[in-house]
Amino acid sequence: MELPVFDHYDIKEDMMRGFEPLEAILDRQPLKGVNAWKLKLASVVFSLLKYSYSPVKKLVGADVNITEGMEDKRNLGMRIRGHRRQETDGGYYLSEEEVKTFIRDGILGPYPLLSASHADALKAHIYALQAGDFGGEMLFGNARARDVLKRHGMWNLNYSGLYQALRYHELWDVLSAKPITQRMASLLGDNLLCWRSQFFEKPPGATGTFWHQTGTFRESSIRPKLVPTRDTDESMVQLTAWVALTDVTIDNGCMRFVPGSYRDGRFEYLTYQMKRHATNYLMTLPRKKIERLIHAARFTAGNFVKVQAAYEMILDEVPDLFDGFETRSMEMKAGEFIIFTSLNTHASHPNITTDDTRLAFAGRYTTTDVKVYNGFRKDVCATPEGEIPFDVSRCACMQVMGEDHYGYNQILSRPLP
Repeated sequence: MELPVFDHYDIKEDMMRGFEPLEAILDRQPLKGVNAWKLKLASVVFSLLKYSYSPVKKLVGADVNITEGMEDKRNLGMRIRGHRRQETDGGYYLSEEEVKTFIRDGILGPYPLLSASHADALKAHIYALQAGDFGGEMLFGNARARDVLKRHGMWNLNYSGLYQALRYHELWDVLSAKPITQRMASLLGDNLLCWRSQFFEKPPGATGTFWHQTGTFRESSIRPKLVPTRDTDESMVQLTAWVALTDVTIDNGCMRFVPGSYRDGRFEYLTYQMKRHATNYLMTLPRKKIERLIHAARFTAGNFVKVQAAYEMILDEVPDLFDGFETRSMEMKAGEFIIFTSLNTHASHPNITTDDTRLAFAGRYTTTDVKVYNGFRKDVCATPEGEIPFDVSRCACMQVMGEDHYGYNQILSRPLP
């Protein structure tokens, strides 16, 4: 696919290339039965409250401006925590020049990891595990969430494969390989955890993953999953290694980035401000927008339709968001990987092919001084029938390098038996 050439570059126009407007997406996912009534009732209630409560909230000091405090999220820094370098330590550690590139862009690679034949064999093995539903063992979610997603035709490797590196040594070995961990150590330090593993499968005809930005991975949860106990820049709380198991092209859905956008955290900040002050924020909107936002927030699977809803609302509040940046598409060969900070705004192209499934395997890395799932007993899985709570006790971390001197987290040193 040829990328367009813009006479006058508009990053927002570029970012929306390949994505449908939110309204079109929701029109393809109409609610039925009880959920349709819930949506109508909620939109009516908020519309009525808008007129009855608005005069009162100002008197009691409950008026909320979601943009308050957002300027603190501009010009964010990136302090590198690792000290090992290629020049002094050899191996796969990063050079000083690579570290400078990461500070500038928030992305590195692609780097070689697996041979093409190894990547292909691993892909075949993963699909064999998926065909058997990973032996019926789920580490993220529960049987109820699985049944709802299956009922809606949405149960796939992206859900069933979450955290499965904790159970299979062939997956564990990929994420603990030195080409990844030594490079990560140059950025994060020596005592490394992989706190989440997951697959990113994009079959032919699949839509693109919408632009998103996250530092501490609150996602659909009530609070962040990652809590640093040392002074750490938001961009360095965790880093991702994204391993291509197939050739990854623009046509089959490669990743897209806004390099360096980790320095502007307003997108994530305003997304969670909208969630935190949902009642007051909804009462500032016309009824049609209220209905659209509730539909996206409460009755769509995953997080990305929700993020697109937030993005479209946020641009109304902050029209200069991302001005001065450009996008970059990251094509890769099977077996290669990239490293990036998830605070860099990122997305993926749609898969416009008819016979070419894109598959990637990713590890999320942090350090042992960061609390993972701190204070959580349960998390939620977002489904078309609402958020379904589940026990997180099996969502452990993998110690992939160094040692744990803190005892904050549930850590495995080898795969589960």
